[in-house]
Amino acid sequence: MFMISAGKFAIGRKFGRQDADILLKGLPPNGVWQAMQDPSTIEQSDYDWQPCSIIFPRIGRFMDRYGVRRRLILPGHYFVRRSRSMGGWIYRRG
Repeated sequence: MFMISAGKFAIGRKFGRQDADILLKGLPPNGVWQAMQDPSTIEQSDYDWQPCSIIFPRIGRFMDRYGVRRRLILPGHYFVRRSRSMGGWIYRRG
């Protein structure tokens, strides 16, 4: 058994020889690969800004010059797109 160290700090758990081989080869520790999402199934137009008219107020993520915040979206004309990192819809003034 040995301890993997990173600089002057050591990772707190001891690994066996098999675990060390897996880590050095780049395989995940549990030995199971996760399938990535097929890029062809993502609709690219969802991630582009599209014009949108809001008739009824709703709560959503609104983007301004200071960042993205959750707030009340009032009726009016907006641009909307799907967020890659947050997974929902983001609105900005049109």
